[in-house]
Amino acid sequence: MDKKIYILLLILIFISFNKTSHSDEKNTAVLQIINKITGKSFFTDITTAANKNINGLVINISSCLIKNNDELRHASFLKIISKKNNEKLFNGWIFSNNQSISEFAHEIYAIKLVKCIYTSN
Repeated sequence: MDKKIYILLLILIFISFNKTSHSDEKNTAVLQIINKITGKSFFTDITTAANKNINGLVINISSCLIKNNDELRHASFLKIISKKNNEKLFNGWIFSNNQSISEFAHEIYAIKLVKCIYTSN
């Protein structure tokens, strides 16, 4: 029953998001990478369809959405792979306004979506 509610909630959230991607635009996700051991964090920009190597993790952003031009509600589809053993660590959506719905669980790093931005070519 809980799984059905979770799926329904995700569907309702995605219906309310507008995709900001057009053929002449490039989406970029701004992520905050937090080292849970040292407490240090940094921000990084990753363009859609590009891989970025960060501290042994390969991060790929395949989509970045903004809810009706709302500056507080963004969603991004991430694929995260361990560079060390080529293991898939995460493959799913993360949300800027509600980290608890879908979060990247790792023993060292926490990754948070700050926002999605797009620029016309």
